[in-house]
Amino acid sequence: MPKQAVILKIAEALKVNPDYLMAPSLTKTEEIIHTLIYLDEYNQLKMQAKEYITPEGENLKTIKLSMTALDMYLEEWYDKKKALENNEITQDEYYEWKINWPDSSEKYREILPELY
Repeated sequence: MPKQAVILKIAEALKVNPDYLMAPSLTKTEEIIHTLIYLDEYNQLKMQAKEYITPEGENLKTIKLSMTALDMYLEEWYDKKKALENNEITQDEYYEWKINWPDSSEKYREILPELY
């Protein structure tokens, strides 16, 4: 991993948020679960389960994870994704929003206006 100063220069040249270049990959299920366990350790994560039976008779559960700030950011992401699907924004606009998050986030500015 390059030093932070190099990453900042690269991010500036690419016009992206530096965090986008330093974000963990979280491509393995184990990495994602470890992150959720970490959040749970600090009481930032709420979990709810709903049991159901499939048409084939199999007992399953859906698990809902909730964090106040995360829920708001996910809602904004969902709205952006829907706007893309409905051709309200272009693929380029969607990608720009993602690579510049949180700077491109309206919700983030609402929660932390002192940063803007």
